[in-house]
Amino acid sequence: SSGIGLALTNRLLKDNYKVYAVGRTFDDAFSEEAKAVFPIFCLQSDLSDLKSISKVLRIIHDEIDLLVFSAGIVLPERTMSEQGLDVMFQVNYLSNLVINDMLSPSLRPDGTTVFVVSEEHKKADVDLNDPMMTKGKYKPRKLYQNTKLFQIAYAKYLDDQLDYESDKRILAIHPGTVNTGFGGRHLTGLKKWFWELYGTFREGISAGEAADNIMKVLGYDRNNLKFYYNQFRPGEYADILKDETFLNQSLALSKEIISNLDK
Repeated sequence: SSGIGLALTNRLLKDNYKVYAVGRTFDDAFSEEAKAVFPIFCLQSDLSDLKSISKVLRIIHDEIDLLVFSAGIVLPERTMSEQGLDVMFQVNYLSNLVINDMLSPSLRPDGTTVFVVSEEHKKADVDLNDPMMTKGKYKPRKLYQNTKLFQIAYAKYLDDQLDYESDKRILAIHPGTVNTGFGGRHLTGLKKWFWELYGTFREGISAGEAADNIMKVLGYDRNNLKFYYNQFRPGEYADILKDETFLNQSLALSKEIISNLDK
């Protein structure tokens, strides 16, 4: 989510990173004075428009130490992008592939790629014949869970491709359940009231605490790092992600969807 992304950006700037922040909200989050003082470059891009992502990334020519995918949305009603794809599926998952394809060649030999994931992926029920759940009733939470499963499947595929002598790291980190409220931002009327009522009982950490958990994992001894973390401890991901056939099929399907955008 933008909350975690913004909090993490602030921590990286504090640690003297030069930061390129890609998204719709980063530019408004920093004053012109701050952008003049700190090495923060806000690249305005709508992650629901995969072609716009490619355009803004072309200005990045630096070597990259750390590549972080933190975007995450939940939409109460099905929303289709200009490319004819489900927006949640596009933002939460497909944008990861597009950005990584463009920027991973610039990653340093000892660079790290972090996917900010969710424990919700364990409740996913993916149908590779209908990855965006366009058939039947729209179920936003279920689609969110599925997008996070696809995201970790992609991260796991990338991790499996690393040679054992490689110094690169692929990390999937669930930083904790963050009470961002993003699931209710677009609700109105009775649905909004129920979401806000639910929020009074829903426990969650702040975006800042989530960012601190990510930074803590990044600070661990790289020789002892695992692939998946639940907050700042090694965790277990869904069993289906141990199935190489599923990983290959889900990636092939995703690349086919993206390639069809240019036809």
